[in-house]
Amino acid sequence: MTTVNSYKPLEQAIKDGEMTVKVESPKFLVACAVAEKCQGIPERIKTFLDLLLKRHSWDANGYSELYYPILGDKGRVFRIRLNISLCADALKVMGLLKQYGAGLEVCRNEEGAMTGEVQIIQ
Repeated sequence: MTTVNSYKPLEQAIKDGEMTVKVESPKFLVACAVAEKCQGIPERIKTFLDLLLKRHSWDANGYSELYYPILGDKGRVFRIRLNISLCADALKVMGLLKQYGAGLEVCRNEEGAMTGEVQIIQ
């Protein structure tokens, strides 16, 4: 299983026909999860951006969609908050997926925390 933490290694893994990769960077893992939720369609990122903008004005419901649980190395679950920078990273991931005609599925444990494994669907 290849370890990826940025776009170039992910692109290389897709080119090499990898089916499963390990993502150790929590922020890149969240970007992959957002790309998965958007199903590779860049226009769907607007939903997340709207939530982020409403969050700043304290008007929004559904804050839970802005937090992503990740299973840490020692088995402890922590959460990463989605921000605009991670949305931009998700757009880059979606661009890669579109370029190679691939998809992603982020693996989760029984409680719903992301484990760091990502399935590449080709």
